[in-house]
Amino acid sequence: MVSFHPRLLRRLHVRLLSMVVVLMTLAACSLPPALSSTPAAEAPPEATSAVAPPLIRTPVPRRLPSRPDGLLLWTTEQGNGLELVQQIAQDAGMRAGVAITVVPKESAALRLSLLTAASITEPLPDMIWGNQDDLADLLVDGQLQPVTLPGSAETYLPAGLASATADGKIWGQPLTLQGFLLLFYNKGLVQQVPATSDELIVQSRAANVEGRAGLVMGWNEAPWLLAWLNGFGGSPVSADGTQPTLNTPQMESALNVLKELIAAAPPQESDYGRSQRLFAAGQVAYAMDGDWALPGYRAPGNNLDVGIAPLPRVPATNRSAGSVAGGSYLMFYREIDPNRLTQVQTIASYMAETDVQVRLATSLGRLPATRAALSAPALANEPVLAAAAAQAESASGLPPTRAARCALRAIDEQLPPLLAGRIDQAESLSAMQRSAEACVGR
Repeated sequence: MVSFHPRLLRRLHVRLLSMVVVLMTLAACSLPPALSSTPAAEAPPEATSAVAPPLIRTPVPRRLPSRPDGLLLWTTEQGNGLELVQQIAQDAGMRAGVAITVVPKESAALRLSLLTAASITEPLPDMIWGNQDDLADLLVDGQLQPVTLPGSAETYLPAGLASATADGKIWGQPLTLQGFLLLFYNKGLVQQVPATSDELIVQSRAANVEGRAGLVMGWNEAPWLLAWLNGFGGSPVSADGTQPTLNTPQMESALNVLKELIAAAPPQESDYGRSQRLFAAGQVAYAMDGDWALPGYRAPGNNLDVGIAPLPRVPATNRSAGSVAGGSYLMFYREIDPNRLTQVQTIASYMAETDVQVRLATSLGRLPATRAALSAPALANEPVLAAAAAQAESASGLPPTRAARCALRAIDEQLPPLLAGRIDQAESLSAMQRSAEACVGR
């Protein structure tokens, strides 16, 4: 029995639910019409030899989905993000001369909504605003069409494009980037921020004294290892995104750094939540953590004076440890009315304008997806965005392919026994590659 990472289990549950609903819908449509339970009247004696006319059932016309005028945009943004999408859509619609109706959707239910919308009274969207996981799922279902980017590929940061590219085509226009790993540090314990991985190893170990620890991170999870892999110039998949590439010299070097760093971790270092609480309580010098973690570190009751810096540079390659960044995307539904396509493309061009990109970044607390907006002064005033911007060019993206998902799963499987010392590194690398290849082949 294959075991899945919890995040993959959640997606699998949604996919199974989608299949069940679609099969039930198809089965219901194929049932024969119900016969009347009222007995037929007896024929008069003189007509007993005649053939009775067939019973004709009047068909009930299928109620077609009602569609609002203009364009329809589904989005998985929630809360303040949803309000911003509605504002941006209104402004974009004015530019394109068309009304845009925004329909919020839960990310976990997005696939199900598209799979079942054709059989119920819900109109299908023209555009979808979602994250990289939404894009990967909809691509598997064949629900998207490739996009033509406003501007050239050089207009956009590479991580955003990589997370939307498969089969040589781009399936979503990058809108924002997020999910960066950063180096948080306790200003009361750290005198000088390490600039390299070697300095981080030395300084975090020196801070690992009785009652305190040097460094916390998500030791057993793929994104933290992939940051160091990127720093050594490696990738978990081939350039075309179709094959896992885990048993490589670059991965071996990344694992070496991880094992050097874990010597500075507190006891029970595999408990990510506990590690965060220790850092928030001022008991750890450094935390390699995501941009999502800062609100927790600054929560009321925490006396932590937290500093924020980009990830260190790897001396062997002179590359920064670049985290895997996700983002949000504007996607085109596979069956856009050709008469609406020009309006959709006008809206996409509006989303790529620098002032709109800066507005998205500052309102959502994310990086813009375009290089031109990255140097906006408004970003420099936000410590998290400034630190993320410093490593935006070195960040990597995972393509929306099966091989990439299988590589993540294989890493998550093999890191715990490796870091616990139950298997050696060579065995771990080989097992990662075998597991990922078997996953792709299934």
